Amino acid sequence: MAKLYTITLNGVTEDTYNKATDYIQANSLRLNYRPAASTIDAEFPDDIDPAKAPELADAVIREVHQTL
Repeated sequence: MAKLYTITLNGVTEDTYNKATDYIQANSLRLNYRPAASTIDAEFPDDIDPAKAPELADAVIREVHQTL
């Protein structure tokens, strides 16, 4: 089973944005970029909690209770 998250990176530095997107690309099962909103919808395995990742410390992370 996997969990779906919406991760918003508004107002972060370019370095923080790059580290966050690298982490998301490396660890998510699938993702969808919404560049106009600086948002990424990402699905992570149950054993990965993106809220605990230091690379995403400046991001706003919201778990979405919905299936794809």
